[in-house]
Amino acid sequence: MSVRIEGLNRYLYGWYLVRNMKRMVFFLSLTCISVLVCEVGLHGLYLLTKGRFIWAREQFIVRDFTQRVNDERYITGKPRYRNASYTDGTAPWQIELDSHGFRMGLNTLSEEHANVVFIGDSVPFGYGVNNSDTVPSLLQERLQRAHYRRGVINAALPSYSLDQAVHRYKYELAGRYKIEAVILQIYDPATQFAQLGRGWDVTKNWTTSPVWERWLPVLQYSSLWHVTYHYMLPIVGYAPERLKPSDEMATKKYIDSINASLQMLINETRGEVKTIFILPATLPPKTWRQSSEPQRFALTMLNQTLQAFARKHSKTRFVDTNALFASDEDGRNFIDECCHLSHEGATRLAGVLADLLLAPN
Repeated sequence: MSVRIEGLNRYLYGWYLVRNMKRMVFFLSLTCISVLVCEVGLHGLYLLTKGRFIWAREQFIVRDFTQRVNDERYITGKPRYRNASYTDGTAPWQIELDSHGFRMGLNTLSEEHANVVFIGDSVPFGYGVNNSDTVPSLLQERLQRAHYRRGVINAALPSYSLDQAVHRYKYELAGRYKIEAVILQIYDPATQFAQLGRGWDVTKNWTTSPVWERWLPVLQYSSLWHVTYHYMLPIVGYAPERLKPSDEMATKKYIDSINASLQMLINETRGEVKTIFILPATLPPKTWRQSSEPQRFALTMLNQTLQAFARKHSKTRFVDTNALFASDEDGRNFIDECCHLSHEGATRLAGVLADLLLAPN
């Protein structure tokens, strides 16, 4: 009797395994087919909208108003670019670049008088606002009202790193125009340093990110990975950050690189340039509190290094924009959760810069 029961148990167990094995094979097959359908569908949609396959993406991020150059800038402004309704994640806004590739507005380059030059990223460029609402435009307006005859050049470009901004000054501005003051404001390399840690260097910036983001070569062919990494993860605020704040070697490399770029700017501005105003990366207070520890550390090290450098050089001056907007809890001075200034915020900053430029000493 016991032999029969044992045989029955073995039969039932075998039948259970076979049944579950069939279920596993069915669900595995269904999953593979679903993934394949999604991959094919997303690849087709990408090809239809972009005119190329995902694995054929550009090696560099180049916008409509920028163009590739084969040096440390990677990109620069596209001369005589016009778009009255540019859209890039915000409401439509105007962009107009002059024959030199510098953004226009109320600000104008002066051939007769000295100029004030803005270099940096999307904040001084005026990302998301019309030509007349940028800090350079509003500064020009303030200087004209004070009868201070100076041109204002907006040579900033969105997504520029510190190193790119300084090289744009070197290649496109130094020795070409009469320049009295330079105003520098950047955010990166903080983002890349937070993401890459010890693996970061000055060649890794927003422009070159399609290259260094491909940590796993096979994934560059996956449309699901592309959508997840570039669209889904930013929505939930996730970033694969590898920086360890305790990594003293990585931090030293980062600080030394920042100082080297700033020293290059000092070298390139010798002569007519009287003052370099250095502005820190500035976030709305709420965004700062919500940032990850690696991001806060990278930004803190950046801003502290900028301030320390400014104190060591007689022609440099640190303008604490974080203190200026520290009470901005309602976000009135910013158009987004990042760092881009509204008309009100740009007006406040332009007023501070105008007072500094107009001061006797």
